[in-house]
Amino acid sequence: VLEGTVERLDDTEGAVRPQTVDDALAIFEAYRLTLSEVSSAEVLVGDLPRDPTYLSWSLAATCLLTMRQRQDLLEAESAAVRLALVSDMLTREIRTMRAVPSLPATDVARNRWSPN
Repeated sequence: VLEGTVERLDDTEGAVRPQTVDDALAIFEAYRLTLSEVSSAEVLVGDLPRDPTYLSWSLAATCLLTMRQRQDLLEAESAAVRLALVSDMLTREIRTMRAVPSLPATDVARNRWSPN
């Protein structure tokens, strides 16, 4: 039986720059297009919120991320930090999918893939 302790962490208040939201949306669109190419079908289609908090959680829930990445997003202290983290994660994921177009990087991470 797995057990754990949960502590609710409230986001720290603070304005998120509109450019941060725009950048996250642009990176997600590049991610979506790359994943669609790899999948040979259009995926993750739909409108995303512009509110930074909702957007950060929407991207975290929508994207193919490892459990460690998801935990990092859960522990992020604010929407701005979460958006920066998810943007970095998606950028790395895009690079990996382009290098190994047959599968998303989360599958590579689960299989301990090595370029050697």
